[in-house]
Amino acid sequence: MIQLYPTTTPDGALAAEELVDLQHQISLLQLKSAACAARLAKSDYWDYAGSNSAIDWIRFNCHLTDKPPPTWSPSVGPPARCRRACRPWRLETSATATWS
Repeated sequence: MIQLYPTTTPDGALAAEELVDLQHQISLLQLKSAACAARLAKSDYWDYAGSNSAIDWIRFNCHLTDKPPPTWSPSVGPPARCRRACRPWRLETSATATWS
């Protein structure tokens, strides 16, 4: 007799489902974080707090202070974690905006 519907859950199926759900939640949190970063960049709070830029404030206060990769240079911009956090702000600024 052919079994059309298995009666047991394959190993890892629940973990796979949970992983997909967790990644979705992470994406939603990253989107919310990016929106907050954009609001911060539009304000002057980062200047009031003594930072050189919104990116600097985010790097320090959100603990995104990883050492940049060996190929990093000011012309390339900050590490990817900071760029992801501020992506909406970057898109809303002019094409001549710099990361500093």
